[in-house]
Amino acid sequence: MRWAASAACAVLALGACTGEGSDDATPSASASSGGSAGPSATSSAPTTPSEIPSPATAPPTLATDAPGRQDSVLARLPGSSKTGCVEVGTQRDVRSGPMAAGNFADARAAFKASPSAAFPLYVIPVDVSDEKAALSVTVAQRDGSEAKTVKSATTQTAEQWKYHLVQLSVPAAGTWRITATSGAAKGCWDVSFTS
Repeated sequence: MRWAASAACAVLALGACTGEGSDDATPSASASSGGSAGPSATSSAPTTPSEIPSPATAPPTLATDAPGRQDSVLARLPGSSKTGCVEVGTQRDVRSGPMAAGNFADARAAFKASPSAAFPLYVIPVDVSDEKAALSVTVAQRDGSEAKTVKSATTQTAEQWKYHLVQLSVPAAGTWRITATSGAAKGCWDVSFTS
């Protein structure tokens, strides 16, 4: 599913994601100044190699994580690094302790368009050292009633990053608690759905 990989790439902030061309065009320096790229007509003497400043040779720094970890992904997201339930509000992707989930904006829009339809939700764990760790996601009222659980036994990948993808639905409009567990890791999000 192309949308899943595209969504994960967007969330995981991967500069190397490919697949769709960009429509954005950044004008070159010569185009934006209206001049040519050649030497200035007012320069008095040619520039010698020793006078040319050396270009920066260091490549851009990419976040590095310990093997089996995705800390740099979660560090960029709103929410909390502490375990506990997080109010999603109008946010798109939100961290809850050792996990992040989203796209809550699309989930809310999908519910509003068709309250009975399922919507996709991705869950990004910080610890991916255990490739076989299954994920369990439960949607329930805050008091635990009307609980429905779905499971994911496999992870998806977007470049080097890993995430779980599940299909969820909520029974009715209101605020629902979505909890995700994988081994000892747990995330919890309170999400309001309106019709």
